[in-house]
Amino acid sequence: MRYGWKVALGLFAALAFSTAVFAQRTTGGITGTVKDGTGAVLPGVNVDLTGEYVMGAQTSITNENGVYRFLNLSPGTYNLAFTITGFAPFNRNGLVVAVGMTIEENVTLNLSSVAESVTVTGASPVVDTIASDVGTNYDKDWVENAPVTRNSFHDFIAAAPGVVAPTRDSTRGNAMVYGSAVDDNSYQLDGTDVTDAFFGQSLATPNTDAIEEIEILSLGAPAEYGSVQGAVFNVVTKQGSNTFHGDANFYYQSDGLTGRNTTDEDDDGFPFFRDSSPEITAQLGGPIAKDKVWFFGSFQYQRDASAPVGVDPSLGTTEDVRKRFLGKVNVQVNPQHRFMGTFHIDRITDDYTPDVDSSPSTYVSKKNNTPTPGVGYTGLFGTNTVVDARYSGFYGDVDLGPADPQYPRTSTRFYDLDTGFFSGGHWYFYILDVSKTTVNAKVSHFADDFMGGSHDFKFGAQFGHAASGGVYGLNDLVYSYALPDGSRYSYGYEYQPFSYGGNTRSFGVFVDDTFQVNDRLTLNLGVRFDTSNAYSPEQPGLNEDLTETGEIFPSQDHFTWNTISPRLGFNIKLTGDGRTVFKGHWGRYHRTITTGDFSNVVGPSIPPILYGTNFNFATDEFESLELLRDPSENLSIDPNMKSPYTDQFILSVDRELTTDLGLSLIYVNKRGRDFFAWRDVTGVYQQVPYVDSVGAEATGQTITVFKLLSDVADREFVMTNRDEVFTDVNAFTVQLNKRMSSNWQLTSALTYMKSEGRLGASAGAATLQRSGIQFSPFGQNPNSFVNTEGLLPGDRPWTFKNQLVYQLPFDFLIGLNYQYIDGAPRVRQVGINSVTGIFTRILTSPRAENGRLPSQNLLDLRVQKDFVLDSRGTRIGLFVDALNLLNEDSYEAVRSSIATSSSYELPTTFIFPRRFQVGAKFTF
Repeated sequence: MRYGWKVALGLFAALAFSTAVFAQRTTGGITGTVKDGTGAVLPGVNVDLTGEYVMGAQTSITNENGVYRFLNLSPGTYNLAFTITGFAPFNRNGLVVAVGMTIEENVTLNLSSVAESVTVTGASPVVDTIASDVGTNYDKDWVENAPVTRNSFHDFIAAAPGVVAPTRDSTRGNAMVYGSAVDDNSYQLDGTDVTDAFFGQSLATPNTDAIEEIEILSLGAPAEYGSVQGAVFNVVTKQGSNTFHGDANFYYQSDGLTGRNTTDEDDDGFPFFRDSSPEITAQLGGPIAKDKVWFFGSFQYQRDASAPVGVDPSLGTTEDVRKRFLGKVNVQVNPQHRFMGTFHIDRITDDYTPDVDSSPSTYVSKKNNTPTPGVGYTGLFGTNTVVDARYSGFYGDVDLGPADPQYPRTSTRFYDLDTGFFSGGHWYFYILDVSKTTVNAKVSHFADDFMGGSHDFKFGAQFGHAASGGVYGLNDLVYSYALPDGSRYSYGYEYQPFSYGGNTRSFGVFVDDTFQVNDRLTLNLGVRFDTSNAYSPEQPGLNEDLTETGEIFPSQDHFTWNTISPRLGFNIKLTGDGRTVFKGHWGRYHRTITTGDFSNVVGPSIPPILYGTNFNFATDEFESLELLRDPSENLSIDPNMKSPYTDQFILSVDRELTTDLGLSLIYVNKRGRDFFAWRDVTGVYQQVPYVDSVGAEATGQTITVFKLLSDVADREFVMTNRDEVFTDVNAFTVQLNKRMSSNWQLTSALTYMKSEGRLGASAGAATLQRSGIQFSPFGQNPNSFVNTEGLLPGDRPWTFKNQLVYQLPFDFLIGLNYQYIDGAPRVRQVGINSVTGIFTRILTSPRAENGRLPSQNLLDLRVQKDFVLDSRGTRIGLFVDALNLLNEDSYEAVRSSIATSSSYELPTTFIFPRRFQVGAKFTF
């Protein structure tokens, strides 16, 4: 009954707002006040806007308080012309609008008896005098000239302040931002939410040469963004204009252009190998009808083939083949109404990297196809009201299985605990259909001189549906190790594939108010209400060969989250010219539902997992399976489970130091609570001592662990909120931002951060931090909590990042990307099955006491020479990217963190060595 009235209240609010959902921001704006020489406001001034991405004429007339506004401007450079009878015309040129930023441009007009005009072309503001959020924008100058691998926009995100990627060369969207987890972020592509509902990561990744600008909204997102505890990544692609423009690009890497940063001891004579890896892209935009209809299209083909350190290339290389298509149409019906349509598709085959500790039979390949359509409408009603509405979604399919078709999809996997070597089949396989559909809009209304100041209201609501499901299977897994007499003991898991499914329905409403109290103080106030329901559709039962049994298991409702998320912020101009501001923000941010957390909890549609005490290599069968059972019918979800949340508290001081150069000092505190994990609700345990006396680095310390006394088959597990799972993050950043002017641009940041708490990933050796527990048994064994409180896997105390582009004489250009990153915390694990009575590995001490993996000191450099072909700017550019110029040899993981393994602490996942990427670009 309570749920019903909340939904009714939300529907009433949506109807009252006359809209249907929030629209993600892909634009910026310009606003300001026009005054005369005495300081009095000037109403009735005509303000004309022109720029590359302006269709026809756009005019704003200052109101009775002298205020003008231009909203929903695509990122780019704009000119303003101010005219009114009796005053000299004034032109303000070269205003740079970034995604998510509203520029405040105040103007003074002088009396004049003649029509002389004044034109000012100068720096745009680099200090935001209105918003209270914290972020970084990478414009097209940086995107075009950055010396990065350019596999996806994640290469740019990884360079942003406050962002930590678990691996330097990962392109799979694993960004941890100011201590948040990789599944806490929101990914937006031209206003389409492309966040994968299953894993909480990005699904669509456009060609980087098609990107106009990337906004990393790291902290303090307004209320129009819901279900996000981390950062918001807004990727805006290019669009057409009234002139034809385009480019074609070629990139190339090979083993002949690749160095070596490992020794024979590290790589057994097989250093990192780069096969011939070409990439081509082509972009074209222009008018179908000038000032009415524009188009833009993009295509990319990319092949990236390599073998990691220690792997013989003759046994196979990873071969990632990416084909990406993008089409966009902009239509202006009249100056008040315009539409945009987009269609993006990824067709990608990714081989998961072969490993030195794995045989070729274990290699896997993932194929995914991701159509991503979107349709948007923007309408201006009167002078103060704008309506945005959008349909968007993605509809993908993913298939992960053996990289080599000669190997079966289902095959037993073997793990030698003495050496850490895997053989036999691959770890797991799945077939996944995933989709997300949203219908969204917002109404923006400007109310001047209302309730003590001016208000920029935004009202919106959201309806969305996400679905994921398919077939999942873990291959049988056999562990073995040598006994003192030379024989081998083995045990393992026998798994059976199962169908799975997880869906969500969500509805949310929000209101944001940018309240300018006076010339110095702006308040950013917002609140949103969301209701989200998690459920599983009916599922077919499966045989071992993946055929359906004919049995159908009914759908299940799991839980519903009803959340309220307030946001409070302020922006104070400490100086009258607006060059120094003090900002603060507090907000509550709730986690989105990721279907991977519950899609395997569908009651009896998942066959039991059997735990074997021995494996007979002669018969290829488990023995004594009846001794231990871990049936997944004993899994359930707490129907009253609450949504995890993070409270963000931010203080910052921003100062414009010189033209186009800004300094920011940022303090961040994030407090995450109500995370969930499994709980054993029936098992009986006894605390017993364990002495850490075996394996490398044995401490001799006594650790209290839990021994199971009851029958393992009688255990029942419930997924629920647990107080033991939490996060606490404190960080401080000093950041410099220089917009491209005077031939150079810069983003530079030094961050100190401490991330503490406990999440599901804390129980293992992972350096990748998740807040969800997708298919993880975390918490089912109470020993999951032994020594796992402390530093989080994503903790990196110090990071320093520096990105520079400098235009030299004679059309030479250099681009620099430097990063220093502290290494991830080390862990040491031991297996204590004989002590606990169940399969158990524990951390022998918290992460804070085990030291760190090596730090990274990385420098990428681009040198480019352009040849201008004509007066219209047609040019050819030739360039060389030197990636990892310092030939850094640090590694990001160890082959085993188990103290008794012969591979304990042996390095793996080395940073890619120095390598050169050569290329050419043609632009017109």
